[in-house]
Amino acid sequence: MENYFDQIQDYLDGQLSADGQAAFEQELRENAELQKQTAIRREMQDVIAKRLKAEQGVPALRSTLKAVAAAQNKPAAKVIPFRRIVIGLAAAAALIFAVVMSGVFSNNGMELPAMEATISRGVNSDSLFNAASKAYNDKDYAASALLLEQVVTADTQSAVARYYLGLSYVGNKAWGPAVTHLARISSGTSVYAGDAAYFAALSYENLNEKTAAREQALKVPQASPYYKKAQKLLGRL
Repeated sequence: MENYFDQIQDYLDGQLSADGQAAFEQELRENAELQKQTAIRREMQDVIAKRLKAEQGVPALRSTLKAVAAAQNKPAAKVIPFRRIVIGLAAAAALIFAVVMSGVFSNNGMELPAMEATISRGVNSDSLFNAASKAYNDKDYAASALLLEQVVTADTQSAVARYYLGLSYVGNKAWGPAVTHLARISSGTSVYAGDAAYFAALSYENLNEKTAAREQALKVPQASPYYKKAQKLLGRL
C-alpha cells in the first residue's frame, strides 16, 4: 500500500501523474486522516505563500514546504503521534494566518537576540530547530514560528524552543501568542527566564495589560542585558 501522506505536497502542486492523482483522490475520499493532513498542508501553503511571494517567489515556497515535510518524515529518536503533529500544525497555521491577515511582517526596528542552531531532542526536532534558526535569523518570523510550534509540540519541555517561539511572535507583533510562551518561560528556572520576562512585559504592554506588564518587567534581573530596558518600560507604565 502506498504512503499517501508522502504525496500530499506533490498532489497540491499538481505534480502527480494522472494515475497517481486518481489513486490519491480515491484514498482522500476514504481516509479521514489524509483529508485532515491535506487540508492543513494546503492552509500552510496559503499562509507561507503570502509571506514568500513578496520576498522570494514561488520556488522558495516549494523549497520551504518540502524542507518542512522532509524534517517531519525523518526517523526520530522519539516517535511523535500523528494526531499531535496535526494539532500542532493546525494551531500554528491558525496563529500565523492571523498574523498574515493583520499585515504585520517586520519587527519595525525591535532588537531581538540572534538564535543559534542547537541540538534539541530527537532527529526530527534537530532538523526543525535548525531550519527554524535560519528562518528566524533571516527575520522570517512567520516561518520560524511555524517550525518551532512543531518542535514545542514534540517536546513541551524545551525551554529554548519555546523562548524563540515566543520571540518569533514578538517579531511579528503577535502579542497574544507571544505572552502565552514567554510568560511560561519567565515563570520557570531556565537561563532564558529573565530575558523572556522582558519580552513578555513588552508584549503585555502592547496588549495594554499594564499590571501584567509591570509584573513581568519586575522579574528581569540586573544580570540580564534587558534590565535597563525593563526599567525604562516600568517608567512608562
